[in-house]
Amino acid sequence: LCLTLVGLASCEMKDELLGKGEQGGSGEVGVLDLKLKVVPPSYGNGGVSSKSSSTELIVPKAEDMIVKVFNASMELQDYLKESQYVLEQGTYYIEAYSGDNYEVTSEYPYYELLDTCVIKAKEVTLVDKACELQSAILYLTLSEEFLNACKDDYAITITNGSGDARIVYIRPGMKTTVTIRATEKITGKPVIRTFGLADSEGKINPQDLFRIEIKDLEEEIVPDEPEKPNPDPDDPDNPEKPTNGNF
Repeated sequence: LCLTLVGLASCEMKDELLGKGEQGGSGEVGVLDLKLKVVPPSYGNGGVSSKSSSTELIVPKAEDMIVKVFNASMELQDYLKESQYVLEQGTYYIEAYSGDNYEVTSEYPYYELLDTCVIKAKEVTLVDKACELQSAILYLTLSEEFLNACKDDYAITITNGSGDARIVYIRPGMKTTVTIRATEKITGKPVIRTFGLADSEGKINPQDLFRIEIKDLEEEIVPDEPEKPNPDPDDPDNPEKPTNGNF
């Protein structure tokens, strides 16, 4: 169920929804006016160029989020018109998400919002919330030294995924292992480097950013502690710098 989100309905429309128009009403329903935005995390102080597309996070559009509204009995509710829900008074659960939550992916980061609201009779309840990234991030770079020393048949495997994408999204809570296989240009000797991703407590949390540069074929790879995102700006709708998920 995908919603195209719009602003508040007109007063006439709200009156009709709430049963104040010519048709009358029982007075036992209210309106949920749901507004979503998608806010990606930002990291550091611009140490990586914000103009480089290879260092920008993928951010879905709010209108592409999958939205579900459940009542206390976990029964799925239908929306009446775009972002407007006419609901019986009571407590409701809101779930909005970007799609499948893959273990490892370079294309589909997982954004999510879980929230509750209370609908009161003959009232419009506005829920204006942000969907946030729930994936951890691996930002992997190969140094010139590595590229010069190895043939171009190297392969990178991340748990159940593979590829050479610079940014990889990882589902938190899972054991993640990165394996790099390469062949030395001069000797033809195969080289394998394997390392795990976790913080000091052995966990991977949402929005953890692991920056790893592969520098030397002989060097053991020990990831640093993951970076945490910058605090939310005072006004996420009008930040001082573009909020496009750069780091």
